[in-house]
Amino acid sequence: MSSITFNTDFIPVDPAKSGAKDEQELKRLRKSCTDFESLFVSKLLTSMRSTVGESTLFGDGMGSEVYQSMFDSKMAEKIAENGGLGIAAILYKQLTGKDMEKTLETEPISVKKLIRNIPFKPDSSTFERISNFHPVIKSAAEKFQVPMHLVYGVIAQESSGNPNVISKAGAKGLMQLMDGTAAELGVRNSFDPEENIYGGVKYLREQLDQFNGDTELALAAYNAGPANVEKFGGIPPFSETQNYIKKVLEYADIYNKKLENI
Repeated sequence: MSSITFNTDFIPVDPAKSGAKDEQELKRLRKSCTDFESLFVSKLLTSMRSTVGESTLFGDGMGSEVYQSMFDSKMAEKIAENGGLGIAAILYKQLTGKDMEKTLETEPISVKKLIRNIPFKPDSSTFERISNFHPVIKSAAEKFQVPMHLVYGVIAQESSGNPNVISKAGAKGLMQLMDGTAAELGVRNSFDPEENIYGGVKYLREQLDQFNGDTELALAAYNAGPANVEKFGGIPPFSETQNYIKKVLEYADIYNKKLENI
């Protein structure tokens, strides 16, 4: 089996030594330990698969590697969340002197956990699906100073409010983040609605800043890339991009009126 290497920069320090003893810090420590184990299991699965060299569950056609990677990532996440190999619990005990299971028992249900458990309903309206994530959208919009109805419009056009969608090009989640872009934005799991929304809104803010607050150019950059906007000195002559801008702004206008009642 090939060697496995992974980044451990996010492993927390001992709170007893740093003085960080509040509940939020303990939650952050627990999540970091669980993320570490998830990453380890994911790397282990990938390494085992490359050693065996057999076909994946998703065949050998176009996109199979993307789906396999998504499957491995979710499997690793579930294994870690359910106790897994015990690595997370050992790390947490070593760093805090506390038993992780006891902390989990007393932890209140967070908005993020509630959002994670929202099922995708294809028969519901796009606005209804997106509004399930309203608290996160509102928070991200306020943090990055992006109009909330514009975020709604982008999500509507990108994913129709489906947090599990993946495009043919490999873009993932509500705001359709490519893996490279997600990594640059600090998004570890593009299928996590909260991470995806914060990452997508942050990226949209970057495009607005780069193009002097011009919404149409920012949307063009979000869709076709800022390099193409600069190359053509404006909205690229791509029918897909031009239609994308039109649809996002139409959605945003409609949802702006709806959001007045929320």
